[in-house]
Amino acid sequence: MTDQQWVQGRIVMIGFPGSKQVAASLRNVHLALTPQFTRLLVAITVVNLGKSVTLVGLPILVIERYGLGTELTNALSLRILPTIFGGVFAAWALARFDARWVAAIAMSATGVITLLIPLARSVAELNATSVAAGVASLFAGPALMALRSSVLKEEAAMRGNGFVVSAERAPYVIGPAIAAGVLLITNVSVLFIAEAIATALGAALLIGMPPVARSDLHRAGSRSQLDRWRSVLLGDARMNGYVVTGLTYTIGVHAARLLFAAIATTTFSHNPGALALMTSAMALGAVVGGFLASQFKLRSVGLVYVLGNVLEALLLTAVGVSPFLSLALACLFLCGIFESVATAGFFADVQVRLPRDMTGSFFSVFGSAIQVCAVAGTLLGGWLVAESSIPVVALVVAGFIALPLIPYLNVYLRRSDTELIPAINGGPPEKAAR
Repeated sequence: MTDQQWVQGRIVMIGFPGSKQVAASLRNVHLALTPQFTRLLVAITVVNLGKSVTLVGLPILVIERYGLGTELTNALSLRILPTIFGGVFAAWALARFDARWVAAIAMSATGVITLLIPLARSVAELNATSVAAGVASLFAGPALMALRSSVLKEEAAMRGNGFVVSAERAPYVIGPAIAAGVLLITNVSVLFIAEAIATALGAALLIGMPPVARSDLHRAGSRSQLDRWRSVLLGDARMNGYVVTGLTYTIGVHAARLLFAAIATTTFSHNPGALALMTSAMALGAVVGGFLASQFKLRSVGLVYVLGNVLEALLLTAVGVSPFLSLALACLFLCGIFESVATAGFFADVQVRLPRDMTGSFFSVFGSAIQVCAVAGTLLGGWLVAESSIPVVALVVAGFIALPLIPYLNVYLRRSDTELIPAINGGPPEKAAR
């Protein structure tokens, strides 16, 4: 008997209310947290912690050196430019090379580039490092998705993805506090060392993971390969729905960032820290939501995805009309919970429905489309805030999140299992053999 089994047995024997549920939750956690998945989870947490510190340091560094001009927006924009146009290159790399090494090399490159940022002595050098950092992140994200799919068992997909969502969100709550503490005792350049150390640790953790399945190179771009993609995106109504609603959701969420800024500076202008409080409330809710998502079963993922998005949309509408900051913060905390629950459901179901050798390629191309929608949402949000009232903007944002779900309700509200997955290279039998 393992220590974990002994603990579960003792919990049930004690007999306190809910003891069986607690024991079942421990079994669920044990099923998801395999040694390899735990290694990936730690790597994701550490790397995102480093990123969150850099996100604080970069604006401060640019403003200190160049003032409040277009230099800051250029540096931030150029960082995401490669991810918009380079998705196909990341897909090619993941079809040709093991995702472990793609992720590890990309992370290591990011760390080196981050160290160069404070050494830049001109705007041109700063922009060059921003583009280089964007190129590295272009490969790291999809490679991590491929690794996640390779080490997470399908029966633990919902639980594991819930843990990953929390691991991705928590650093962005903790990181700014760490950055503030560092800035109290030293200068801003030191902040960039944090991401370099974090990426080195993350890369070291990933190298020790098992190999990841890849597509046959001779099939890349072939008719059979295109047929597989057609089956994934068009033959599976759920996958089609995830692509469409994922893109429209991204537009809505990025427009919401401008909405929050408008609410903080108008409705709650009496509180100079309103925007920080609003952002923190949603971020904290997102961390909690990831852990809550891990308690749902995969067969209910469609209902979880729909309810998560719809409730988030309703709460964002409430934030737009709330006259009280405390009420808005409570709504945003709940928004964060439902956002994470829906996100975990999205990734869990997509992971199960995609053949593993296609996961990295899918998220490479889909990630580029997501970045395009992020830019579109930001531009839309700025225009809406300038031209409309806050309640109207909130309704438009909610519409982008919830309304695209309507054509797919029948598909999402069915039970999710392998019997509904179309035949892709053998369909369900192929997945059962993995």
